[in-house]
Amino acid sequence: MTKMSHIGRLLRTVSYLKPVQLRNRLSRRLFPVRPKIFAGTSLRPLPQQLWDGLSGSSTMLSPTDFFHLSLKGEVATAADWNNSKMPRLWIYHLHYFEDLVAKDSSSREAWHRSLISRWINENRPLHGSGWEPYPISRRLANWTKWILAGHAPTAGMVDSLAAQTEVLFHSLEWHLLGNHIFANAVALVFAGTVLSKDVGSRYLQRGLSILSEQLPSQILPDGGHFELSPMYHALILHDILDLIQLAKLYPEELASAVNAQQWPLVAGRMLDWLAVMTFPDGGMAGFNDNASGIAPTLAALRDQARRLGVAFRGGACQTTSWQKDSGYFRLQQGPWVVFLDAAAVGASYIPGHAHADTLSVEVAFDGERLICNSGTSTYDEGAQRDWERSTAAHSTVELDGLNSSEVWASFRVGGRAQPFAAELVKQVNGIEAAASHNGYRFVDKSLIHHRRLRVDTDVTITDCIKGSGQHTIVMRLPLAVGATGFVAENRAVVTTAGGSCFFFDTTAGCMTIENGTFASTFGASEHRFVITITSRQMLPANFTTRISCVDAHSSAHR
Repeated sequence: MTKMSHIGRLLRTVSYLKPVQLRNRLSRRLFPVRPKIFAGTSLRPLPQQLWDGLSGSSTMLSPTDFFHLSLKGEVATAADWNNSKMPRLWIYHLHYFEDLVAKDSSSREAWHRSLISRWINENRPLHGSGWEPYPISRRLANWTKWILAGHAPTAGMVDSLAAQTEVLFHSLEWHLLGNHIFANAVALVFAGTVLSKDVGSRYLQRGLSILSEQLPSQILPDGGHFELSPMYHALILHDILDLIQLAKLYPEELASAVNAQQWPLVAGRMLDWLAVMTFPDGGMAGFNDNASGIAPTLAALRDQARRLGVAFRGGACQTTSWQKDSGYFRLQQGPWVVFLDAAAVGASYIPGHAHADTLSVEVAFDGERLICNSGTSTYDEGAQRDWERSTAAHSTVELDGLNSSEVWASFRVGGRAQPFAAELVKQVNGIEAAASHNGYRFVDKSLIHHRRLRVDTDVTITDCIKGSGQHTIVMRLPLAVGATGFVAENRAVVTTAGGSCFFFDTTAGCMTIENGTFASTFGASEHRFVITITSRQMLPANFTTRISCVDAHSSAHR
């Protein structure tokens, strides 16, 4: 890439930012935060009812050994809190203190008390990853929940909690916005609620003010979170359910806020959205940054919502749905569940978790996954992150080896695909959804990708590439892990891990099956196969790909 190309990409990236993001980036450099020492800080009277929130898997293997993101690491010395040999996201999770609220956490209380004391003594204020705003936010919430669960604070813990909250108060992530500023606000509410009124009130009011401002803009009318990642949607929903529970423990401080900000109503809409975006196997559709084991499942979130009295539609989603505000289609017909991504690139000013996956599809048959996008194994800048965000890692059309959106530098997006002309048509014997995008307009303004998806007894994908000139067109259908196949006479025969058999037929160019990878979760990639259909032809070009189940033992053919 030439210097001018770099400049153009940077300008396309910056052009979407809000003025507050640019101002905050500058102010963070000019006016660095200074630590404030707290001594003798107290808590408000603790409620009689104990905290009873969602519990994840344990991440502590011993007092000094941790397991995050499929990777084991040791924290035996002060330097290990910022070990440069570990992935940056792993270090972040280390500083979150997730094990304090994990399953059976009470059995590890001695470990936790030692770890909290070590963190206070070994992490000098404003030095290292643990003092960045997002890790502070997650840690404040988890420390607070641990105290509310009935654990007496360790020596210096309350003073440290106040000091961390003060740093967060002066370093809110307005330069990022989105899920970061939301997490900042949640942390301020938690810390501000439990700290003594003279110390905590301003943190509490600031947090509530930010939530009042951000909730209406971050949660779309259809219930989806505006960054359009099902995983981050579930994380935000988890936070809102935690806020609802906190309000039940501190009704005097928070009851009016719950009513004013309508947290239960928002949580109900978000649960309904997540139900639409969940496969029959309980896993979320894999669009944008998405990895299993990070956010709670729909089932876990529903259980917590029931305990809190939050109303939502129950049962599994069994119908076709078009989430118009988010841009996603769910097509359900007989044993087929098919998702189509006609969504924009997240919130335009915070596209860090977006992939170049416009018009990609994910498919399941009879409850088993068949076609899946790339997943996300890392946030570290480099070839792996670049590939997992690329168009080539998704079940859509790639032109001339380019990305449909200009993803770069881990969390940046320059030019981006703009979906349009979306529609849903329900028919007597089938369902059709369609949409177009213009993501390749930076190569040629006339280039348009239009995709029509029909689901009846089969799944039929019709792609039309509008434009002029000769181009290389590649359409990929990445198979679920465990599926195998071969190609004969331009037909792929695929058998899934569960034993179902499918034909893949195309009217396009050469069909092959290639090796690929799938990131089921952070830090883990598994081998899988990818059906690749390649042609070089003059535009406009039209081609159809049909997926048919031929397994006589599937429930659809018994």
